[in-house]
Amino acid sequence: MFIYYLISVFLGSNMDYYMKKVNILTLQEGVDHYEEAHYSKWNCYMHTIGMPFTVYGMALFLPALFKMTYEKAIIFRTSVLLFYLAHYVYIDLYIGFLTYILFSLAAIRANYTYNEKRRYWMLMKGFLISFSALSFQEYFGHYLGGDIASRAESVPNAIMYAMYFSVYHIFH
Repeated sequence: MFIYYLISVFLGSNMDYYMKKVNILTLQEGVDHYEEAHYSKWNCYMHTIGMPFTVYGMALFLPALFKMTYEKAIIFRTSVLLFYLAHYVYIDLYIGFLTYILFSLAAIRANYTYNEKRRYWMLMKGFLISFSALSFQEYFGHYLGGDIASRAESVPNAIMYAMYFSVYHIFH
C-alpha cells in the first residue's frame, strides 16, 4: 500500500515535466488557462459547489468500473488525492492543502458509500452524480454566469486543475 502512495506522490510532483512534453500548460500557467473560462464570480462559486460532487461521483464509479474491492478502492482514492496534492503544492502550498482537505471529504464519503457487491449500482450512481454535477456547473455556472462554454480541447487541463481552481479563485 505504501508503495502506491509513494508512486502517486512521485508522479504528482513530476507531472509538470510530463505535461510539458505533450504541450499541456502546467502549474500556474495551467490554472490561468483554466481560469479563462471562469471569469464571473458566479461561475467560480458554482464550480466550487459542483466539483466536490463531480469528484464524489468519480470516486464511486471508477473503482466500480475497474471492479475494485472496497480496500483497493480506498487505496485508489487515497493515491489519487496524494497525486494531486503533490502537484498542487508546487503551485501554492496553502491552496494545495486546502484543496486536498476539501476533496478528501468527497473521497471519505465515497469510502462510506462504496459497496463492491453492488458494483453496477455504484457505477450508475457515481456516473449520474458526476454527470449531473458537471451539467450543473456548465448550465448554472457558464451559461447563466455569462462565461464561455467549457472547451473540449482543454479537457486535459480541466482534469488537472478543476479541483485546484475550486479553492484558488476564492483567494484571487
